[in-house]
Amino acid sequence: MLGVLSYKRGDYASAAQHFEKANSLLDSQPGALQAYGGCLVKLKQMDKAVAVFGRQLAQDPADQDARYHLATVQLLAEHSKDTIETMTPLLHANDPDAKTLELAASAYEASGDTPEAVRLLRQAIVSDPGNIDLYLDFANISMDHQSFQAGIAMINSGLALQPNAARLYVARGVLYVQLAQYDEAEADFEKADALDPRQSVGSAALGLEAVQKKDLDQALTTIRSKLKKKPNDPYLLYLQADILSQKTGDAGSSEFQAALRSAKRAVALQPALGPAHDLLGKLYLQAGQN
Repeated sequence: MLGVLSYKRGDYASAAQHFEKANSLLDSQPGALQAYGGCLVKLKQMDKAVAVFGRQLAQDPADQDARYHLATVQLLAEHSKDTIETMTPLLHANDPDAKTLELAASAYEASGDTPEAVRLLRQAIVSDPGNIDLYLDFANISMDHQSFQAGIAMINSGLALQPNAARLYVARGVLYVQLAQYDEAEADFEKADALDPRQSVGSAALGLEAVQKKDLDQALTTIRSKLKKKPNDPYLLYLQADILSQKTGDAGSSEFQAALRSAKRAVALQPALGPAHDLLGKLYLQAGQN
């Protein structure tokens, strides 16, 4: 099938056109139907993708993988309540796995039911205590709801099992920053850089710490020194834009224009970086652009 060949080449637009022409013929080919849905996700046509993955599940409602795929795309499409409904049979099964619990937790958090999200995340961590992403998810919820100590306690549990996980040190450092415990934060950020010097996370977080202290010049110096080595790091570009935007509110200033360019670059490099999107939108509003 031409659609599958285009999909394997990474030509998602052409693949989607071929799949769309095939229409109902895809219902007899679950692999092609899944590839069609994957193309639509790549093209950010989420509602269409939901419909396609829904067709796949309708063929075999007992197919747990198809159910999980549909729920994932529903959440990407910001249909959190539909995600919960789709996942309910998986959650009621005996001993749901950690990835199922993690996705369900994200859906409940998106729908505003934080207690259930936390409960499911704790269950996921018990199921798969070595999964670093689960601890990071918990830390993110703790950040969003200003439950910083609870987040630190959970990260401590993760570090007890994964003492060389750089990302856990960064997450704990960010939580320490929120509590103004800067010495502890700096120690964690430096530990993260020592464990994984190839990544910018620890150094970027040091810049974040300086931002929190309102030492914007020091923050900018830290970030720019790292950008010289990694000029296409989207998170560093986002932080640079954020710092520059705090230094000036004048849309005509060179600093503001530099912030705008940096935010645009961050979004272009990593479209899924939500904070960069938010910042870019704010900068456009300040500049009087739509």
